[in-house]
Amino acid sequence: MKEKGRAMEWFRTKHDELAGTARTNFAAHGLEPGREAYHLGSIYYATAEQMEAICPAGIDLDRYATLANGNVGYDEVDGIPDDGFYWTSVEDETSSSFPAE
Repeated sequence: MKEKGRAMEWFRTKHDELAGTARTNFAAHGLEPGREAYHLGSIYYATAEQMEAICPAGIDLDRYATLANGNVGYDEVDGIPDDGFYWTSVEDETSSSFPAE
């Protein structure tokens, strides 16, 4: 995301879409017990299928989770290319820092 402010705009777009889906789930009591879901804060959840439709697995889901959890700031993400290399290298560094079992 090379342009300044682009990460925040991207995140807010995804977050607003997920929030609308989560509010609909809450109003309709749309989650069955035992179903896999993502907790989006407070009382809101999105199913794995809904999350996949909005933030496909891979770079979109990784980027959304990283920004939502506050692991990096928007300004930092604005300087990261969209090719996914950064996200893979961060994952590799994290996993290599844990001792093998």
